[in-house]
Amino acid sequence: MKKRFVLFFCVMTCFFLMACSGQKNAEDKAAAEETQQALQLGANYLEELEYESAIAQFNMVLEIDPKNADAYLGIIEGYLRQGEYDTALDYAERGYSTTEDPRLLEKIEMIESGQIRDSKGRDLKITHSYEWESYATRYIYDKESRIATVVLLDEDGNETERQDCIYMMRRNGSTGKSQVHMSMRVFINTASISRHTAGWMSILCLRFQALTVNSDT
Repeated sequence: MKKRFVLFFCVMTCFFLMACSGQKNAEDKAAAEETQQALQLGANYLEELEYESAIAQFNMVLEIDPKNADAYLGIIEGYLRQGEYDTALDYAERGYSTTEDPRLLEKIEMIESGQIRDSKGRDLKITHSYEWESYATRYIYDKESRIATVVLLDEDGNETERQDCIYMMRRNGSTGKSQVHMSMRVFINTASISRHTAGWMSILCLRFQALTVNSDT
């Protein structure tokens, strides 16, 4: 009788452990699926330039998996594209401390250098340092990955000038092709134009000269 009881107890214990294991596996799978969905949704929001919504999704991932390096990278991307470099650096340092992911260390080094690019390799901020002054240019992109706005920042990070880019399609009568022409509206917050502005604007115009594309219309 005693042996039967022991055998029954062992069998029930095995069933219980199997049930717990199955439940845990199901919970882990559900958490993994929720994480992937949130990461993908966050990435979609980044593409739509809805940065706050993207950051919210990536933070949701960190609530599920505090060591998810991809979530940290997504948050950093969102803040960098908004020009919030200090916040992005804080998340990069926090993420590297938590995950030790080398990609986050690269983000730290990039942000501290002042030469900042996004995950697509596009310039977000270029810092210029000279003996007499330091300044930076910040680039903001539209959904088509074209530069929408160029901002000039002083050495303290304050905006001094802003140029909005306007793109227009024009047909070239001699070639039969259409050209994308860019014009710029300039907003200057300073009382007088700084010494480097003329040269900076000339370089900018050369960099974003018209692009030629084929067109059947």
